Amino acid sequence: MIKILRVLTVALALTMLMVTNSYSYEAHGDNDVVRLHVLANSNSPEDQLVKYKVRDEILAQFTPHFSEIESAIELEQFIEDNIEEINKIADSTLVSNGFSYESTISIGKFEFPSRLYLEKIYPAGEYEAVKIVLGEGKGDNWWCVMFPPLCFVGESSPSECNDFSHQKQNKEEEKQVEYRFKFFDVIKSLFSKIFS
Repeated sequence: MIKILRVLTVALALTMLMVTNSYSYEAHGDNDVVRLHVLANSNSPEDQLVKYKVRDEILAQFTPHFSEIESAIELEQFIEDNIEEINKIADSTLVSNGFSYESTISIGKFEFPSRLYLEKIYPAGEYEAVKIVLGEGKGDNWWCVMFPPLCFVGESSPSECNDFSHQKQNKEEEKQVEYRFKFFDVIKSLFSKIFS
């Protein structure tokens, strides 16, 4: 009888754990999100590094304003009102780092693959975005969510770009990922405690 009571208690606890699980990911729709999307000129280490510098300069100037904005429409209007200033910041960052190409900025709906970003799932689809293309825009991209304001200066360290070619070679040699379910780990742990 005691063992049955223990099993029922464990089952109840597991049910409560599943219902209140705070580790579940929240899926975000595309109507309440505006992204900042920066495309590098190429995948050379120099172009990748300047991509992060452009990003950091723009975010340093405008992040305080983003936190005051209350809707995606309000953010889009703010960007349209300040697009020339954003373009000047991007271009001056390129020039100060010795690059002769320029940036182009556009606002609109663009296709994005699905991504996990700060424990939120952003499904593949069209999203409103501020797209900054550096030079030819043929390099790897970087993006963040501008609204709600989730962009952070220095989010990906530019120092990682110093070893960019080494990273490319190691992509194929990445470690095998082990997939596990927390639910089953908890059950295994509880049963080992109960029946040991």
